[in-house]
Amino acid sequence: MKMPAIALFACLTACTATTGLEVSGQAALGQIGHVGPTLDQARRDFLGGGGPLGGSFATIPVDYSQGGNLVGTLALVRSDALTGNLHLRSRIYAEHSTVAARLPNGLGVFTDPMEAAMWANGVGGEVSLGRDLTLPGGQQAQLAAGLGVSRVQSRVHLQSALIDLRATTRITLPYASLTARYAPVTGPGLQADIRAYSADQVELRLGLVQSW
Repeated sequence: MKMPAIALFACLTACTATTGLEVSGQAALGQIGHVGPTLDQARRDFLGGGGPLGGSFATIPVDYSQGGNLVGTLALVRSDALTGNLHLRSRIYAEHSTVAARLPNGLGVFTDPMEAAMWANGVGGEVSLGRDLTLPGGQQAQLAAGLGVSRVQSRVHLQSALIDLRATTRITLPYASLTARYAPVTGPGLQADIRAYSADQVELRLGLVQSW
């Protein structure tokens, strides 16, 4: 029984060169992925029925042209250097987001156009495998793919000519992610994130990031 444990420990020791811990903050704009599932949960809370969560949210048209979709993230990140320039990163994070959008076809039986506002707080965890690249002048770039899960609580306000609806929703969303990050020698870096919650529900973010 001891030999497999000793072999596993030896492999982890050999494959992991260094371990680092950092705090990361990000401010980003984009199409925030929990909007669709949150609207679906709100629809079911308002109207009842609807089957399993996520069964219909992708069919709800959402117009983000009003802007105002902001997300701030604070994360604790552990980075383990593997062979070469590969890194295994584990992070836990807290997020706050605000969304202003329009529902041109309404929601459920309410078919008049609606204005939607959301304020959300979330926590989550993610594990990713990535490659770190050193650019000329000491600048850094990272490319990574990972898996994570997010738990989001949202306050929702839907308003049209006929109705004024408010709700609080709580949803849990697993996802797959792709991240590209550019870090200059000093100052904040630039980071782009793609999260896929399902085949037809994809989140895009672009923002500034700073690590300490």
